[in-house]
Amino acid sequence: MYMLDSNIISALMNEHPKASRRFDKELLHNICIPSIVWAEVRYGICKKGSIKLQKSAESLAKMIRIVPFNQQTADIYAQLRAAMEKQGKNLSPMDMLIAASAVANHCVLVTNDQAFLQVETLPVEDWTV
Repeated sequence: MYMLDSNIISALMNEHPKASRRFDKELLHNICIPSIVWAEVRYGICKKGSIKLQKSAESLAKMIRIVPFNQQTADIYAQLRAAMEKQGKNLSPMDMLIAASAVANHCVLVTNDQAFLQVETLPVEDWTV
């Protein structure tokens, strides 16, 4: 199962060739979006006020399941954040929530943000390279 980060959703909405080809190769039931990322995407669209991006995001959301943030994810977030702080590693709070969502749902996080590589228990792929 693949979980998309906001930068990959942005790449797809902007028709990034490599990301689009990779997305098209996957079965849609094997791809999801964490609700935290969906909030980031919606915020970016609201900030830009782009009708085109809004329609593109809505189309994507109709095809891909949005995974809610739940108690299990919250528990994993707490464990991950505490473990990373003990190791002297730090991600932004939003990135920690996204990482926890991927770990909780046994997903590969699809992102081009290298910061996620700090999370040892999180498999990461970049579909833009």
